Amino acid sequence: MTTHWVITLEYGEGEGHRLEALTRFTASREEARRRLYTYACEHKHRDGLRQRTRHVFRQDDHAYYVQIRGALSGHHLRYRLAELVWSTDKALLPDPRPEEPRDAVPGDPWRPPAQ
Repeated sequence: MTTHWVITLEYGEGEGHRLEALTRFTASREEARRRLYTYACEHKHRDGLRQRTRHVFRQDDHAYYVQIRGALSGHHLRYRLAELVWSTDKALLPDPRPEEPRDAVPGDPWRPPAQ
């Protein structure tokens, strides 16, 4: 089964914290995880970055923490994989009401977002 995914990149601190969507695609869960791993290992997040070392740590099946040491500076990044679970675009999700997540709060019934 294929699903819609997005790979995001988080970096910076405080006021300079950024969250960017790097790519959107449709794939199986296994293929999406492979793409996330490839981004964590190979993505160049800044032009002109002269990478000397790169350490990739898996935080869970959907996130990697990356430490990069460049010629002049160090960078700490987080690459995440996110699955599309709800959308108003019926072409993306024919049924706009997904199954309730297994980790949902018990007794908290699903309600559509406010219009």
